[in-house]
Amino acid sequence: MPVLNAWRIFSLATLSIVLYFAFFKTDDEKSAVSRKKRAPTMSAWNNLPSTCNAANQMALTFDEGATTPQTLGLLDGLVTANLKATFHVISAYLTTSTFNATLKRVYTDGHVVGIRLRPALTANTMTIAALQAELLSEAQAVRDVIGVYPKFVRFAYGDMTPEILAMLDANGFVATGFSVDSQDYAPSHSVNEADKASIGTYINAQATANGYPSISPIVILRANLDVTANNIVPIVAALRNASASRVFVTLDKCRGIASPYRTSNDPPGGAAAAPTTPAAAASPTTTAAVANQPAPPADPAPAATSTGTGAGPTSGAVKNALTLAFAGLLAVFAVACLL
Repeated sequence: MPVLNAWRIFSLATLSIVLYFAFFKTDDEKSAVSRKKRAPTMSAWNNLPSTCNAANQMALTFDEGATTPQTLGLLDGLVTANLKATFHVISAYLTTSTFNATLKRVYTDGHVVGIRLRPALTANTMTIAALQAELLSEAQAVRDVIGVYPKFVRFAYGDMTPEILAMLDANGFVATGFSVDSQDYAPSHSVNEADKASIGTYINAQATANGYPSISPIVILRANLDVTANNIVPIVAALRNASASRVFVTLDKCRGIASPYRTSNDPPGGAAAAPTTPAAAASPTTTAAVANQPAPPADPAPAATSTGTGAGPTSGAVKNALTLAFAGLLAVFAVACLL
């Protein structure tokens, strides 16, 4: 019964292939499943405010600061443009007198100071207690420099969950999203500075597409990019030229919040934070005074995660090789069935 035996072997091989594709996943596929499981629902992300309450407004927010010299150049441009904005700063940069002086100038220039959760951290993979402790620590670091506790918090896209929102509310924090991403990081802007208003033109187009002027956007830009710092004056001019009635506001005015700062850093029902002396009044800091300062320290990279014990991760290439091997066996058994 050679044909019958070959048919049995062929059937077994076919079954093996089916089971292989049904249950075997590469590490990339496992990671994708893991990200999907821990990703917040869209409704949770939509709970973040991304527009202003009133029509004809626009709130410019600058993340990834306060860095030198880009932030100082940006501040110089905002003085020229006579515009107040909101800066979400990374507290890990507040390690030298130079960076602290930059943050003081952000505050004394009349801009609102908020927190940008350290890029090395992912909020929705932390416990609520750990995230709360981190935010309170970062708020304390900012308060040690400018004398006030920040209220506004900016997370990476998709990091929000209902549990995080509840914790933020209990601690007096306010997280905001954005409805317009300036994409000032895009190569089309950074390599084509001949059109110095290109970022402003892009923001205008996105705001209009999203319903401006009846819907007023919160816009995200980056305080650590040369292209943004160098061109902020023509960017703002492009935004103003597109709408004479447009009013630029900080996040507190955008969202109708009485104060952009918290009065206390005490956790709900917990021990009070260690007292600190309010920061002294800042002296003006110019771009020229710190032009030759080193770049800010890099935030520590996330620790590598284990992919298992013994052998290294199984890549897509290994899976492809196994697939080809199974296909070869399938061809051999198919031929055997015909003999």
